[in-house]
Amino acid sequence: MNAKLDRKRGRNHALLQQELAEHPNDPYILYQLGKDFEINLKDPAQAAAHYQRALTTAPKTAPYRHDLCICLLACLSKTKQ
Repeated sequence: MNAKLDRKRGRNHALLQQELAEHPNDPYILYQLGKDFEINLKDPAQAAAHYQRALTTAPKTAPYRHDLCICLLACLSKTKQ
């Protein structure tokens, strides 16, 4: 079961990276990639970098913006930034 989940996580990460290559400034893709780095890859520094990029272009009315801010603050705290 764990191997299957790991394959799914790897596939999802690759798909997000591909989407980011095609749409490098899309705040929602950056947000989702940040979530992937934070939750699945346990890399808060990379997550924070993606969250920061997302925050600079995310519309103020984006439904994910509040969570984006919370996630960014948590990752910055984890990395002592």
